Amino acid sequence: MEKKKVAICLPLSWTHVYSPFFLSFVQMVMRSGSDFNIAIYTSNTSLIDKMREVLADEVQAITPDYILWIDADQVYPMETIEKLAAHVDSGHLVVGGVTPDKHTAKPMVYNFVNDIGTAMPVRQFDIDRGLVKVDAMGFGGIMMHPSVLKTIKPPYFPRTWDEAMCSFVGEDFGFYMKCKQNGIDVWCDTDLHYSHMVATAVNVNKKPICNAWDHAESFGAKRRALQEKEV
Repeated sequence: MEKKKVAICLPLSWTHVYSPFFLSFVQMVMRSGSDFNIAIYTSNTSLIDKMREVLADEVQAITPDYILWIDADQVYPMETIEKLAAHVDSGHLVVGGVTPDKHTAKPMVYNFVNDIGTAMPVRQFDIDRGLVKVDAMGFGGIMMHPSVLKTIKPPYFPRTWDEAMCSFVGEDFGFYMKCKQNGIDVWCDTDLHYSHMVATAVNVNKKPICNAWDHAESFGAKRRALQEKEV
């Protein structure tokens, strides 16, 4: 039997990637390589919405059975591809795992508040309860059936201006809103947990520049600043 094709889309404008991401990505691909034909596509234009549009056009040329979107600042379980592909096969056309917010570690799951894609975080989203239908979620580790792109038509990732909020609606929310407008449900596998890479900067006074570090208790105790007498 011919193996099904997975097209992995990796928007990447960086000159380097985190080693935990790289290792998890390689392990994920190697684990599923015996069951799927896997092709990896990258784009390095300046804007994320443009990168996603370019990748969406490119991967359709190989007529894949699945399209997987990966972000390079996350860590993925080895079984990610096989689990998501099984969900797509069962009729869940857009599905992904749980991505935690970088500062709070709360699930990045959202509800729409208007018809142009502005969304607010779900205040209490419980994990480990199987597949749950959502409005929108983080876009790293999202798999879709290729028919989704044919249904919603380009631009697949519109970035629009919300006058009331005085801000842009991100390209990921734009995609999810187009899914909603076309009757395509979005699903979160609450048993599939991703990790989100976190970085900070420390100045000469040995204090984090980002105040959010002081509120990131979810990531464990803060590092103790090195005292001068210890040097």
